[in-house]
Amino acid sequence: MTPVHKNYRQSCAAIIKKIEPLLKSSFEKHVTKSMFKSDASYLSEVDEIIENQIITFIEKKYPEDSIQAEESGTHHKKNATTWHIDPLDGT
Repeated sequence: MTPVHKNYRQSCAAIIKKIEPLLKSSFEKHVTKSMFKSDASYLSEVDEIIENQIITFIEKKYPEDSIQAEESGTHHKKNATTWHIDPLDGT
């Protein structure tokens, strides 16, 4: 594993550790606010919050990396590296 890949892997682990309590709490309570998106699929409040937390983390740590997020779409940056985000709250 190259140093760059190891750094990304460590960052993924840090993101997971940061969002895990919110995601776990959401599943345990079985309560989540949701709405319909323009394509008639569900968007939960937790999904949106988690996606925003992940994007904020990536933008701070890797400001030149692009992001493709399920809910908010593409965030184009200078770097060819692209993060793909799907918060996975079950909707």
